[in-house]
Amino acid sequence: MLSRYMACGIATRLTVGLWLVLPAIGPGVRSASGELELDLTAAIRYAQKQNRELVRTARLLKRGEIGLKNADLAFATRVKPQGSVTAAEDGNRSSYGLQMSKSLIWGSELSVDGTMSRTEYDSAGDELETLNPNRASVAVRLTQPLLRNFGRLVNGEELAQANSALRRVRRQYEEQKASLVVSIVSTFETLIRLEREIEADEAQVGRMDKLYRLTKARERQGHGTRVDSLRVELQLGQTKLRVANSRERLSSTQREFMELLGFAPDTKFSLHPPPLLKVDIPSPKEAVAIALRNRLDYAQVRDDHEDSKRAVRIARRNLYPDIALTGSYERFGEGETASEAANLDEEDWSVGLVASTDFNRRIERLGYADARLNERSNRDAVEIKELSIAREVQQGIIAFRRAQTSVRIAARNLKLADARVKLARRMFEMGRGDNFSVTDAEEAYARARNEMLNSTSDVSINGYRFLRSLGTLTEFPDELKARRGGLTATR
Repeated sequence: MLSRYMACGIATRLTVGLWLVLPAIGPGVRSASGELELDLTAAIRYAQKQNRELVRTARLLKRGEIGLKNADLAFATRVKPQGSVTAAEDGNRSSYGLQMSKSLIWGSELSVDGTMSRTEYDSAGDELETLNPNRASVAVRLTQPLLRNFGRLVNGEELAQANSALRRVRRQYEEQKASLVVSIVSTFETLIRLEREIEADEAQVGRMDKLYRLTKARERQGHGTRVDSLRVELQLGQTKLRVANSRERLSSTQREFMELLGFAPDTKFSLHPPPLLKVDIPSPKEAVAIALRNRLDYAQVRDDHEDSKRAVRIARRNLYPDIALTGSYERFGEGETASEAANLDEEDWSVGLVASTDFNRRIERLGYADARLNERSNRDAVEIKELSIAREVQQGIIAFRRAQTSVRIAARNLKLADARVKLARRMFEMGRGDNFSVTDAEEAYARARNEMLNSTSDVSINGYRFLRSLGTLTEFPDELKARRGGLTATR
């Protein structure tokens, strides 16, 4: 979900001390001609709702939730029927019953069995006359691992891994949404720039065509040369070619934009240009602190490190002997009939220790050494990520400030270029200048205009990228962010 300052499309104070300005036009609507009218906010909303890659990732979230439920079922109560029919040389045996069992987080295995069996003997004899054909029993059995497999650490590992996998997929989904916003902004700005370039180039074609006709007239009057006419004609052709190329890029980018928004590629639409983005830049130290609190990729490497620390503890536990305490208590009865056997007038119990430890502990020792190496590698990954985030944030500050400065310079240059082209044209029309001055001024004006469009676009794109580097571009769930306290002090 977009944060409030984006969803409302107005300037809203961020908790990190930033300001973000978006147009307040509202969601996309259809014009009278059926054309989809979009502002930046509406485009982002459509994309986060309909983007096909985002929808696909959302389905992976369901798989993660299923995996977590499946891991949790390991500690659910299980009830299953039991039954068997056996034919043997001395007779036929049949039994049926019900078993209820449950595994506990401490490693305990508890089961309760209720069975009724009957044996039909094929031959009679003194030794068989004393045997009762029916037997009923209710038994309670408990197995409790000691040392190696005792406790929540070992037995809850599958559940912990499922939780970790779900958090990873959720973070990927949230990161993909934030990256999608940057892609939408970049494509949106590209479309606005191309439309304005085409509009300006078409106006320049009109001016150059007028200049070409005037130059040809002067050539016929003997006040100009063929070289002058060819120069203007060449520039006119180059401007027309630039318009054609820009139209081709615009058409291609429009189709890409519609695909990002989840619409059919040939959907017709019009854009409402956003105002110039404004962001209050915090100090580099504060910006890095904000990023470490909010960046999900940093939270993920921190989680990976915690998982590897837990794996070290489990691997150390595997070095312990595998001993389990077992106990059982059974009430049973036997008789000529099933009702006699159901009296359950006899009992039996047992308590014991079971050990199955291999004297050769080489595999466990290698596993422990490998887990320690993996933990150190993940610790290094956290430190590397902290340094990477600090560099990325500081570079984002520099890039955004440079873009702001470039806009001011480009605006002044455009104003000067506009004044120059007007003056050169007026002097040429008055006969006090040549067309070389006009064509040169037109080329300078086209360069200044494109620099202004590029600089304006860079402000928005670099601004959104900077917010993305801070992790504040979209609202992330708090449970997905890094826990308090970093591994190292960011240098």
